[in-house]
Order: sequence, then structure tokens, then C-alpha cells
Amino acid sequence: MGRKSSIDTLPAAIKTKLGKLIKENRLTLDQISAELKEFAGDQAPSRTAIWRHKDAFDKVIKHTRERLQFVKIWAHEVGAEPDSDQGRMLVEMMQTLLTDTVMAASEGQTLDPKAARELALAIKAAAEAGGLSLKQQDLIETRTREKLQREQQSKLDNLGKSGKVSPEALATIRRDLYGL
Repeated sequence: MGRKSSIDTLPAAIKTKLGKLIKENRLTLDQISAELKEFAGDQAPSRTAIWRHKDAFDKVIKHTRERLQFVKIWAHEVGAEPDSDQGRMLVEMMQTLLTDTVMAASEGQTLDPKAARELALAIKAAAEAGGLSLKQQDLIETRTREKLQREQQSKLDNLGKSGKVSPEALATIRRDLYGL
């Protein structure tokens, strides 16, 4: 393993300033170097160190954009729109998968596009199964609510037949309390 980058050894304020200048993407390398020399004096990193740091940053940004585009294409391929809940979940899961795969590839393993596609389809199927469970849960709640209303209606009918409550009071109870 090589030695630590001179950028990593800088005080936090200088690293923050460098990161901000790089993210703004409006200055040349020489301008960034001059700004840092003005800001940090003798502690400013060399122009070469700034270039290496900026180059690594640009590669990470480029890789992230490519990965996001790839994931959106896969989500569309398996039939999930990236803006839907299912699509967002699929995109997030695929991003995680791709991150893990890229890390493995950097260690010498290879990326199998067929396996990635099959995993995306499995994730989609799991998401759809979760959606069915929610529909089933809504149906159960609806049926339970209807059963409870029938029971309440029956009890109110029995109470009305017993004569213990006036018809006007019973109508008010049905309307205001139970919404029946």
C-alpha cells in the first residue's frame, strides 16, 4: 500500500476549502492552487497533489453518474418506472448491488450482466409481492370494518326494540356516534 495522500494529512479547514473549490467546478487547476496558497499559506498542497485529488474526484463523479444511468435503464428494462415507489426501490437496490459488484471487480472478480438482470427481475417480483400483501391487508381491514358496522347496527336495532332508548336518541346515536 502506498503512502497517505498529502491532501489527507491537511487540516480539515483546508480540505473543506479544496473540496468546495473542486465541487464548484469553475476554477482552473492553477486558480485552485492560488486560492489555496492564499488561504493556507505554507500548508497549501502542491499543484500536483491538487490535480491528483481533483482527478480522483472527477472519476468518482463520472462513475456515479454512469452507474445511476445504468440502474435507471435496468429498472426500465424490467418494467419498473424509476419515479414509482417500486422503481425507486429497485433503483436503490440495484445501486447497492452495482456498488458491491464494482468493489468486487476492483478486487479481480468480474461483473456478470446476466446475473445482474436476473437479480433485478427478482427484486421487481419481491416488490410486486409486497404490493399484493398491502392489497390483501386493505381488503381485510375493509371486511373487518364492515363486520363491525353490521354488529353495531344489530345491537342498535335490539336496543331500539327493547324500548329503553327513544327513537330520536337512537337516531342521533346512529348518525353522530357510528355514522350509520
